[in-house]
Amino acid sequence: MVLAFFGPTCSGKTSIAREVHRRHGIPVRHCGEAVKSFAAARGVRLSEMTIEDHVAIDSETRNMAEATNGALLIEGTFLDVVLQDVTQQVTMIRLCCSEAERINRFLHRRRGTEEDFRKREELDDNLRHLLYEGRAIRSDFLVADTTGMSVEQAAGEAWNMFKRSR
Repeated sequence: MVLAFFGPTCSGKTSIAREVHRRHGIPVRHCGEAVKSFAAARGVRLSEMTIEDHVAIDSETRNMAEATNGALLIEGTFLDVVLQDVTQQVTMIRLCCSEAERINRFLHRRRGTEEDFRKREELDDNLRHLLYEGRAIRSDFLVADTTGMSVEQAAGEAWNMFKRSR
């Protein structure tokens, strides 16, 4: 049983995954952390990572999803593509949120500017295009709008969606 949260930056993926883990003890794969760890291990900046590096991380994520015998929670921006061919039962939940709230979360968490947020969005769009252009995208997903919700509320809503989908 795999539960996957995906969506744009500051939609709540990491925070909700941490809360679901805290409540239910499900192991979590944080894809963003995996990317950062991979870059650190290679001694490169994130911007210096190659397509092959990303392919290796995606392969590791898919292998984890396929190999799980119990429950696994995975969160990441591009899981709608990364988990497309996984045969294990996967419940995909796309997290979304109003742009205004996503910007506020970004500013609060990273202490950057709205321009920094826009650059992050552009980098994500460019990376999606570079890595996954022409690849099939999962369309069998649920949608949870986290706008105006606390982490606890959003995690509860996501968990309830997951339970109803099984």
